Amino acid sequence: MRTILFLIIFHGIIPQAMSQEQMPPSIIAGFAQSRLGESGGLFVKGVDQEEFTSYITRNWKSIIKHLDSLPISNATFLDDSGPRNYAVFIFGAACEWLPPQEYVDFLEQWVTLSEKNEIPYQALHDAVVGVSKKNYFVAVNWEDPRIKAILRRVIAATPDEDKDAKVMYKECLSGRLADNYMVNKADDTPPPETLPGIKLKAPFENQLTRAKQLRSRKDSSSRLSDGTSSIRSDRQCTQSKFEWPLVLILITVGGGIGFGLFRILKSRISLSSKRK
Repeated sequence: MRTILFLIIFHGIIPQAMSQEQMPPSIIAGFAQSRLGESGGLFVKGVDQEEFTSYITRNWKSIIKHLDSLPISNATFLDDSGPRNYAVFIFGAACEWLPPQEYVDFLEQWVTLSEKNEIPYQALHDAVVGVSKKNYFVAVNWEDPRIKAILRRVIAATPDEDKDAKVMYKECLSGRLADNYMVNKADDTPPPETLPGIKLKAPFENQLTRAKQLRSRKDSSSRLSDGTSSIRSDRQCTQSKFEWPLVLILITVGGGIGFGLFRILKSRISLSSKRK
């Protein structure tokens, strides 16, 4: 009898456990007052940040099933995203405090909700790019099989008119975005979290290796040449000296362009078409 009563109580309460009525007042205040920066960042207000993010990370699996019951934000909007959608953005940003592998679990469910049109596309974009703690997380973990699968689904779920975002996701899937990050990041910037088996590589490691091999072959060729071809060899060495800096310049410029594209896409999209 006690077991039956427990099951009745359990099944009666748990589905609504994360509704606004069941959340602590401080967490409701957090949803109502917290904001996302136009260039990234979650600014928790109305509650201590650690209390808010800890609550979300402990209960995200229940909350994600009842997004329509999230507390309404009281933000003043410049677009038509609406207070309910904004609460979804806040929830997604707070989930960036999840441990790496659990964040991948979240991303998989987030993509599914986007595919079902149950969350705004902007919420999916924010989670992939990372507005706070998971900035560049997906980019540097691109070799992980689950991340690759997520990116392919994200590309398919991205609106056709958002061509720049599709390009960025494809750059991420190829690993070029990770290269761009490594070559442009500030030395004092802590690196993004990595998944098991993933190691951050030196910027453009593969391209630099090929350039070194090319130079080595030319140097060997010049040493083997006879006196008659010595002038030609000198020219080749001179050309090699100019080609090597050129390779580095092209890599750096290319990285800067890619990094600039990511910085643009990282900024929160304020157009109403992106938050419908």
